[in-house]
Amino acid sequence: MKTREAHTPLVIEPRRSTSVGFLKELLASHSSEIIGDIAAHGAILLRGFDIGSPSSFEDVVLSIQGLRGIRDVFMSEPGRTIVDGARFVLHTNALYKTGGALQFNCFHGENYHVPDVPRFVSFFCEVPARLGGETGLINSAGVYEDLSEGVKARLQQRAFLANAWPVAAVAARYRISAERVEAFCAEVELPTGLVRGERSVLLYKPSVLEHPRTGERALVTSFSYEFNHLGLPRALRRAFAPDYAAPRWTAHRLAWRYPWLELLGQTGTLLRAPRYAIGALYRSLTERGNREPDAADITARIEGAFAEEGVERLVRAMRDRFSCFSWRRGDVLIVDNLKMAHDGMPGFGPRRIRALICNPVSLPWSPGSPGLYAPREDGSRESVGARLLRFGGAPLARATGLDVAARLRARLRDRAIPPDPIQQAGHLIVHRLQLRPVAPA
Repeated sequence: MKTREAHTPLVIEPRRSTSVGFLKELLASHSSEIIGDIAAHGAILLRGFDIGSPSSFEDVVLSIQGLRGIRDVFMSEPGRTIVDGARFVLHTNALYKTGGALQFNCFHGENYHVPDVPRFVSFFCEVPARLGGETGLINSAGVYEDLSEGVKARLQQRAFLANAWPVAAVAARYRISAERVEAFCAEVELPTGLVRGERSVLLYKPSVLEHPRTGERALVTSFSYEFNHLGLPRALRRAFAPDYAAPRWTAHRLAWRYPWLELLGQTGTLLRAPRYAIGALYRSLTERGNREPDAADITARIEGAFAEEGVERLVRAMRDRFSCFSWRRGDVLIVDNLKMAHDGMPGFGPRRIRALICNPVSLPWSPGSPGLYAPREDGSRESVGARLLRFGGAPLARATGLDVAARLRARLRDRAIPPDPIQQAGHLIVHRLQLRPVAPA
């Protein structure tokens, strides 16, 4: 199926030197142009360089002037742990596979459900999947452009609830008192309130962000999770079904038809994190599992903006604005998180992708905020997670079962465009991928 995103990602390959030192020098001396390319194309792919380890990946990405790694994320998900020997490189998740498996339903903007939203998300391929396992990209600016005017108006009208955590849970995780948690939230302007009678930290977010460079407006959310109740994951699988019609995708098609079969591809997750695995199965079986809190003072989630029209138009826009590529060992992908959503695509076989997030974006988090917001381009901002540690918080003295499992898991598996200044100065091949911008049939 054709899409409108054949220009994404922009690929940069070496003509001569493939060394990491050459690449770092190139990126450092042409950082402004590189960041401009990321904004214009939504993502760039560095391919063919000698990037062989997470530490080299980290050095390459952070050689771009203005990019600062994020290490501490407020209330990050279990399994999102730092790779041994790195400062900022993360396991995409050490508890479960985030691509190259049976699942297909998780397109998202990075860190939508926490305050620390990165401007840039980078991925490094250590081991590609044997079949599929691409990283799918969706131009969320294009998706927003394709929505109806009524939906756009509702999205711009107000911020929507993205998450809520009991104050007691935050206090336990960071080993500080509930009073200190509330004081910290007041300092960083995170609202608190009652959810089912329990004091909670509330996270509201604008869902339409105006890009600081291009001026484009994008729908930034966790698409599949937030619209689960409206049936978006199932509708997406139908929309992408023609790309998975070949016999080698039979097991995947069966799993999408009978969601309980997805557990066969996540037996390790069932042992390491049974609550997560069972919760994911429940959401797949019921197309529910993400209901808004029942407190009277909490506004609806983003799905409310689509309740009248449903998600069919949204699904068509996502399919039309989709692109992907096949990973090669050593590839580095740098994605503009204010413009692109991503997901690990279905597949089979070992797949090891590392992640690095950069530059926390400043967003308003109050329930009275508008739904349209224009963040500034500021690479100096500190993450909320790091601020909480400075405020007196500390990691758990005793690791949770999920943390232990994540650490054990980590240890066990440890087209042509006109020349631009970067191409001329760096002796590079800069081109668009000569691949179909869809999953392989």
